[in-house]
Amino acid sequence: MEKEIIVRVLGRQYDEEDADEMEVVTTGIYHQKNGNHYIFYKEMIEGFEEPTRNTIKIMDGGKRVRITKKGVINAQINLEQGKSNQFVYTTPYGQISVGTKVEELECEITEERIFFSATYAMEVNYEYVAHNLIRVEAVNRTKG
Repeated sequence: MEKEIIVRVLGRQYDEEDADEMEVVTTGIYHQKNGNHYIFYKEMIEGFEEPTRNTIKIMDGGKRVRITKKGVINAQINLEQGKSNQFVYTTPYGQISVGTKVEELECEITEERIFFSATYAMEVNYEYVAHNLIRVEAVNRTKG
């Protein structure tokens, strides 16, 4: 089953002194297969003509989420409550070793919408840099 959807992604990075926020609203595709929920959407990165293709895979009833980015930015980010994850974040300017420790993962899946939120501590090259929040909401495009 595939549906056209509206995808809203809010990302916030913050520490004791500063906060930076980014929001993307775009169209995408929702697909369900083998008990997993998939959200597919493209994201334009400022200064580049090629889009980054994003796949969000929600597994185990929302207990695990994998975000895969391919294009200008390449990464595979695994989010699971209380778990740490290391991955390589590849940009046109080089690769960065990133670590995450998920503090809270919330997921809600209904016929009308899919929502998930994760808060995690982030390290770059094994050094703490900030806390992050990612919040994703996907709704049926015809109900918007």
